[in-house]
Amino acid sequence: MTKKSIQTILSTWTKKCDVLDVEMIVAYVIQKDRSFVIAHPQHILSLSEYTKIDTLCKKRSLHYPLAYIFGTKEFYGRDFIVNKHTLIPRPETELMISQIISFITKKQLTNVCIVDIGTGSGIIAITLAKELAKINVDYQLCATDISPEALSVAKQNAKKHNVYDTISFYHSDLLQNNSLHNKLQDASCKNIIFVANLPYVDVTIKSKLLKQHNSRALTFEPQIALWSPNNGLDHYEKLIKQTQDIKKTTTSFYEIDPQQSILLTKYIHTNISPDIQVTHHKDLAKKDRVSEWTITNPKNT
Repeated sequence: MTKKSIQTILSTWTKKCDVLDVEMIVAYVIQKDRSFVIAHPQHILSLSEYTKIDTLCKKRSLHYPLAYIFGTKEFYGRDFIVNKHTLIPRPETELMISQIISFITKKQLTNVCIVDIGTGSGIIAITLAKELAKINVDYQLCATDISPEALSVAKQNAKKHNVYDTISFYHSDLLQNNSLHNKLQDASCKNIIFVANLPYVDVTIKSKLLKQHNSRALTFEPQIALWSPNNGLDHYEKLIKQTQDIKKTTTSFYEIDPQQSILLTKYIHTNISPDIQVTHHKDLAKKDRVSEWTITNPKNT
């Protein structure tokens, strides 16, 4: 075989992939910084390196996510393990963390019980554990997911970030795990906060969305974590009904599509109480991204 250099790869694959992506893949495989790749285009690759780079670039040309190629994604300044069983963390979700920390701090809450519903790779629960430790708050953290494969990744991440012993993990469809339900009814759970980043993309636009060039990577993410019927709110409506069964004052933080803020508010006012104040926190693009509300002394619907 003729010796292949970094330049050989760049010449081949930058016609089909973004040059930055190719440089990052090369750097990942040869275990060098991207600056090395840029500065040493004549560096000779071994046969195994070339084959692996070629394979990964081929996958990337088909919109396979870089996060899955590298097996990690940064969130809130920390690296998390991700794979095909977990959604890739989005920067918009960081807003949820800051709003929950702000809520706990302003209310001067103690004995906080936080439930991360649909935890996926565990980024929310783990980040909250790390951040709450900085402000000396007594808390309990629970994380649920319907996918055992996702829960496995979340547990790996918890161990990686040294918070495994501070989070209770539950295999559960929303809040339906009996052990979790009993825990929330316990007197030790006084200030309950539900945080959820559930599937909220309207399933009726799935076909149209996946045809768009900048959305094709979604085909590789777990479909169960993306799509929801009923204007994308079906999962959240089911969760709201379940939270009302807790019989305690609870505060919820949900990540939503900006177009759902009015619909979600209407659902809460119609099915719980018109007196509930629903606050929608805006992301960096000034769009409604996180919805917050408190249910006081809830009743069955």
